[in-house]
Amino acid sequence: MRVINELLLRRALEQLTQVYEGIAMICENTLAGEFDIKLLSATRQREIEKRFPDLLRRLKRSSRHRVTQLLIKAMWEAQQDNLVFRVKGLAALLDRLVDEEAAMDIVKYCALRSR
Repeated sequence: MRVINELLLRRALEQLTQVYEGIAMICENTLAGEFDIKLLSATRQREIEKRFPDLLRRLKRSSRHRVTQLLIKAMWEAQQDNLVFRVKGLAALLDRLVDEEAAMDIVKYCALRSR
């Protein structure tokens, strides 16, 4: 995997932290933190869209469903264990992802959103 710029990772981490609550709201409605947009009730979707307008739209149109799912699952598990993500932890997660480009897309997207 190509070297990931630490600043880019920090920005991604900041963005992921900002949507953390929205991800937790999604995961409350899913089994073991697995994300499936169809499992969200219409009311819950509206609530999340109102508070986190970009989050659901990004997840719905993502062709990188597995990467998104892994990130959400990891964040859900972190919430369950009351852990805090660090840059090294995020880098380790991205290293485990099969699709390097998808991982980089998410990091870049998060970095752009945090500017």
